[in-house]
Amino acid sequence: MISFWFVLVVGCGTTWELEDRDQDGYTWLDGDCNDNTPLIGPDAIEYCDEVDNDCDGRIDEDDAIDGETWFGDVDGDGFAGDSLFVTACLRPTGYAAMPKDCDDSNAGINPSAIEYCDGVDNDCDEEIDEDDAIDVATWYGDGDGDGFGYDDDQIIACDAPSSYVSTPGDCDDADPDSYPGAAEIPNDGVDSDCDGEDS
Repeated sequence: MISFWFVLVVGCGTTWELEDRDQDGYTWLDGDCNDNTPLIGPDAIEYCDEVDNDCDGRIDEDDAIDGETWFGDVDGDGFAGDSLFVTACLRPTGYAAMPKDCDDSNAGINPSAIEYCDGVDNDCDEEIDEDDAIDVATWYGDGDGDGFGYDDDQIIACDAPSSYVSTPGDCDDADPDSYPGAAEIPNDGVDSDCDGEDS
């Protein structure tokens, strides 16, 4: 009789192994890893909650219904682009929650990069060659079109605005015959060469 009872326990399972206590349709022998709650079982939905909800032996795997999308840093500049992404409960190494890198194929282009006058949005602020670029130039207004700009009319920019030039020094920007190096006519009352003297 003792021998028969031993076979019954091992071969058929104990009472708790055969009982579906949480009424989810699965017993412990059917693969229910927690028979105390119907939210955990072989057909349950996996969540990011540090629990093996679907009883597959893994916790918070990538198919969890509330997993987040993480974006990869392809160029290794510390900022994620949007070309590589995974869904996971926890942030994988080298991934970020938001894609902020506007060119993840170039490590020199990212939100912390220096802006240059090169026709590229280096710092990913959706503006190209703005006035804070490191290599901007000073342009001087050349109202008379003589190739020399007026010192007091300055604009800092990557490219010269219309009617602006890179060379300053025009002492009369309304007179195209008055600029540094122009021929001086003696005693005409005009400082043609902008040297501060009429001679």
